[in-house]
Amino acid sequence: MIGSGKNDILTHLKLLFSQESMDGNSHQFADFFPSIVYVFDADRKKFQYVNGDRLAESLGYSLEDIEGWDDDLMNLVFKDDVETVKQELEKYNDLDDDNDYAFECRFNHKEGDWRYFRTRGTVLRRNEEGKAASVLFVAEDVTEKIQYQQEVGALKELIDDTEDLLHFGSWSWDVRVNALYWTDGMYKLLGYKKEDVQSKVSIAFYMKHVIKPGVRAFKKVINDSITQHKDFEHEYYIITNNREEKYVSTQGKVVTGPDGELIKIIGITRDITAQTKTKHDLVHYKEMIMEREEFLNQGSWETNLQNGSTTWSKGMYCLFGYDPEKDMKNLEITNELHFSHMSEEEIQRSKHDWKKYLKDHDSYSREASITAKDGAVKQLETYGKILRDGQGNALKVIGTTRDVTRLREYEKGLEEKIQELNRSNVELEEFAYVASHDLQEPLRKLTSFSERLQTKYKKELGKEGIMYLDRIAAATENMRILIDNLLEFSRITRSGKFFKYTNLSKLLEEVKADLELKIEELNIIINSPPLPQMEVIPSQIKQLFINLLSNSIKFKKPDEQSVINITCENLSNSEKNMLNGRLADKPFYKIVIQDNGIGFEKEYAERIFQIFQRLHGKAEYPGSGIGLAICKKIVENHHGIIFAAGHPGHGASFSIILPETQP
Repeated sequence: MIGSGKNDILTHLKLLFSQESMDGNSHQFADFFPSIVYVFDADRKKFQYVNGDRLAESLGYSLEDIEGWDDDLMNLVFKDDVETVKQELEKYNDLDDDNDYAFECRFNHKEGDWRYFRTRGTVLRRNEEGKAASVLFVAEDVTEKIQYQQEVGALKELIDDTEDLLHFGSWSWDVRVNALYWTDGMYKLLGYKKEDVQSKVSIAFYMKHVIKPGVRAFKKVINDSITQHKDFEHEYYIITNNREEKYVSTQGKVVTGPDGELIKIIGITRDITAQTKTKHDLVHYKEMIMEREEFLNQGSWETNLQNGSTTWSKGMYCLFGYDPEKDMKNLEITNELHFSHMSEEEIQRSKHDWKKYLKDHDSYSREASITAKDGAVKQLETYGKILRDGQGNALKVIGTTRDVTRLREYEKGLEEKIQELNRSNVELEEFAYVASHDLQEPLRKLTSFSERLQTKYKKELGKEGIMYLDRIAAATENMRILIDNLLEFSRITRSGKFFKYTNLSKLLEEVKADLELKIEELNIIINSPPLPQMEVIPSQIKQLFINLLSNSIKFKKPDEQSVINITCENLSNSEKNMLNGRLADKPFYKIVIQDNGIGFEKEYAERIFQIFQRLHGKAEYPGSGIGLAICKKIVENHHGIIFAAGHPGHGASFSIILPETQP
């Protein structure tokens, strides 16, 4: 910083130190200064003069201490400021002799610390090259001032950070001169850069950002504050410079003089958009919860185990027959109130369960029967969560309670209907068994008499008669197969479920032996790995294998080698999840029987397991349409799943999923 150098202390000192001898009077005069006065010989880099008393007082050095220094000034300057000071000294070479120049730096203290100094200097003498050879300096200790400025700067930075973090700005309105002052937070709140609008800041300028429906109310609040000298707080909407709508709260505090005259109003304006939204969302959530409780006929509650207090939601009052609007303020929720709606037996059971749950559980579910205030008997289901401290002590229980009276009545009615349906099914199964059994005798007679007619009267009947007899025999055989299958289906449905651990490989080998002639005749290749031991009904699993292998053999391609591949693997957890959790958390096996036969369309994958369902005519592929229905029934008896997949011309596969052990 360059000064004029006229009519100040530095000018007078320059006159004194310009004397050739720099006599003792100059030194004595300089000792009266509170600052360090020194003359620096730039050519020799030595002090020509230093007022030693001030040097010792400010930095702890004596004149004897500095006598042995090389480059005196740079030994005094703090190491991080040396290069800066060298650059500052260069500026004195171009300084007019009538001017002075000031700079700031740190000087080392003898005790190891440093102090800030503001140094002003002027040229006393120049060398032959015109450069400053001797410079007079006055160094003022400004450490406290700099520290104060740093503290003020840090405080301002803290305030700015706080305003930014908490989304508010501070302001001061001098009502005497109608001058409004903003902190940086106000500019950020309104979306401005300070340098762009600082000169425009006023009450009128701010009011332009208040959304119109709120302007009149805000002006009235301010006017009342001015006329009545009272503090205020007001909430309203504003629109920012970047067209963002915010909901803000402004608080103002009145400052008056000794005579009661209003001097200014100071305050803050906060962005409360998020808090307001959260508050509105909370209110909406509470309303939604209340509507949900009313719709679902349930309530929530909380019990503080430290003081024994319990609070109910409105839904709980409704469950016990009380009016929430009337009884919430007057009714104290206690165990006695709760037990007053229960029978003695229910009370004892409730106390026993409560004690057990608090001791051993973190959550619980139980049902209780109550009599509401209006006399209605209800079945209530309660779910509770027990909150504990670090030592496991129960502190609080929170929970929900719902009215399951109608649900239990419905379940009871459903159980009765299921029992009735089971009874009806048993009767139908018995009827099917008896009917199928009784039909065997007339079929045998039809077969026997048809054979006798053909043997005795073959010549008399002729070709046409023989054709009719063949048709009768074929129809009778189809009827026999159908009845046999119906009997098999009925036996599977009615038979007792006697499970035992069985080697499935052994059952498969028995099935291959039973089908040996057909397998050899049609040159069928069957590939199968070792199958596991499982808890099954052996006769039914054997029938399952017979039906599925027979199905693959029946629907082989006429002009292609028939290959049947059987695979078996453990069912993975991911596969269980894909089956919608229908399988229990126990080992399951998946057995797949895949052929290269004629296949079927994808849309028939479920239909083929329905009884009497056929995809082909009897003339083309004989059968009753019951075989796969029997397979499904067998798998269901084993608590398993069966499903099929196929592609026309590319074969079919049947997947059987069975548990290793039965429930």
